[in-house]
Amino acid sequence: MLAKSPHERFQRAADAAWALAELGEPTEGATVLASPPSMPVPVATTIDLDSLDADGPAVGRAAEPLAAEPGALPPIVAPPVPATWRPQLPPFPVPRLHGAGLSLWGLRAAPLTGRDALLDAAWQVLIEAARGVPRALILRGAPGVGKTRLARELTGRALERGAATVLRATHGPSPGASDGLGGMLARRFATTGLARAGVVARMSAELAPLGLGALEMDATAALVVADGAMVMRPTER
Repeated sequence: MLAKSPHERFQRAADAAWALAELGEPTEGATVLASPPSMPVPVATTIDLDSLDADGPAVGRAAEPLAAEPGALPPIVAPPVPATWRPQLPPFPVPRLHGAGLSLWGLRAAPLTGRDALLDAAWQVLIEAARGVPRALILRGAPGVGKTRLARELTGRALERGAATVLRATHGPSPGASDGLGGMLARRFATTGLARAGVVARMSAELAPLGLGALEMDATAALVVADGAMVMRPTER
């Protein structure tokens, strides 16, 4: 959790919980790390600013690093996809809003009811995808039947259980830089404004644990660069 690069830290609470559970119970004779040395307590000092040389040392800057750079950290192992989307713990009691205004009711998420069978079927598709089988799930229905609500429930359950990383693509009436699959990947990997070589380098560093080949990586980068190039010239619209 203290890795210098944010991408080397746990991305979800479920990942950290799984890694903690995998540690197991401490065994007899286990190595105990010593506590870091305590830093000296600074002493209040009055400094005459006029007596300081302009080229002198900066006030408050440490002369030596406080600690050495840590070594290479082991890769983060994602937890396995649970067999069900249903929570294993009983739900927390929802407190009643006594004396609250009606405007707060719109901020509370309404529970999803009557869609357990659909969530079960969608979760099985997610399990197959996690096993390496390419799968796609399409929700069809009349406007207002709850397709978006069902998709949000599924992605929310997958995120909190550590089963998937959720990315969202938008498709507006007027194409923009953030629309489409290319815009979705550009937001995820922060590649907006990078050339093709920079896109490939950044995505390769983050997607290396997935074992993607050079051809797959180049095709994914081409999707980002192509979509970005299509919308970066307003005069061609």
